[in-house]
Amino acid sequence: MDYTRIYWLCLLGFGLLLSANFVPDLLAGTAATSNVVGLVGAVTVVAVALYGVGRPAAAGGPTRPNLPFWGAVLGFVLTFAGTVLPFL
Repeated sequence: MDYTRIYWLCLLGFGLLLSANFVPDLLAGTAATSNVVGLVGAVTVVAVALYGVGRPAAAGGPTRPNLPFWGAVLGFVLTFAGTVLPFL
């Protein structure tokens, strides 16, 4: 099992789902400063995670299941549950 690849994919999914939370307010024109800052942070996570997915050896990451690995997995699962599951 490639823990580094799973780590970066979970961070990518986390960033994409987090971005999806901010986009509706921005499109409706009701965005507050906190929404814009949150979106910038989420896009930054996506950009870094894309680099990690594309070049996992250069980007590094956990090679075994440790605290950062489980943090990324848990962050993705909880963000998925909060973003996607309410629509099902």
